[in-house]
Amino acid sequence: MKQVKIAIVGDSFLDKYCIGEVNRISPEAPVPILDVVKTETRPGGALNVAKNLYGLGIEPVVFTIIDEEYIKDFKFPIRSPKDCVSLVKTRFNAFGQQLLRVDQPIAYRQEDLERMEYPSFSEFDIIAFADYDKGSITGGKATIIDTKKKDLSVFEGTQILKINRKEYLEATNVNFPQSFITQSEAGINYYKDGVFKGNSPAETREVIDVSGAGDTVMAVIIYCLSIGLTNPQKIMELANKAAGIVISRFGTSTITLEELNHA
Repeated sequence: MKQVKIAIVGDSFLDKYCIGEVNRISPEAPVPILDVVKTETRPGGALNVAKNLYGLGIEPVVFTIIDEEYIKDFKFPIRSPKDCVSLVKTRFNAFGQQLLRVDQPIAYRQEDLERMEYPSFSEFDIIAFADYDKGSITGGKATIIDTKKKDLSVFEGTQILKINRKEYLEATNVNFPQSFITQSEAGINYYKDGVFKGNSPAETREVIDVSGAGDTVMAVIIYCLSIGLTNPQKIMELANKAAGIVISRFGTSTITLEELNHA
């Protein structure tokens, strides 16, 4: 069987967590003081899609912009400009609640964008865009896209749209050959050529943190494509199972093939 080559392209983040306790109010302003107990850094965006895929037994190649210091932490290839500046989301949490999120910077530097590499279909069988509208994706043809852009005509020729309901309702030119619309507790809707064809309900689980659930859904769809699974109802069922697992954990999380098989 031919080895399917997969490229994940787009915006990546470093999701940093400062976790601690709040026992007092600042004397300087009416705000809580967080006594930090531990800090964690996890991959987000395109890197989270790729890490989920790797957990499912697929080794993708990632085209993104991320600090070299963090590339060594991953077991799959990452093509990124050298001496670039990463997008960082820092979350401050206490007692299971997020107090504040700080994004810095809010978009990529132009000099890093100009040096970013992009894949071609002559090299890869599946190309996936993880587009958080931070600058690394301006448009183009892909196998599947997950995007926050408003005008999706820039993705003409793309086969599959994966998007959440909020972005879907705000976007124009949304008629793709296939579309998977994620709707949180309402599950996933499937459209073929713009016509509604079915729904798969969400898994009933305790919700701890929804961060990165969309990346997991994206990864499962790509995984299904890579193994030749094209039945949209089955794809949605697997994606909902995977999302149900990761939202029951704290922070940006990933799925493994064993977990998916036993869900």
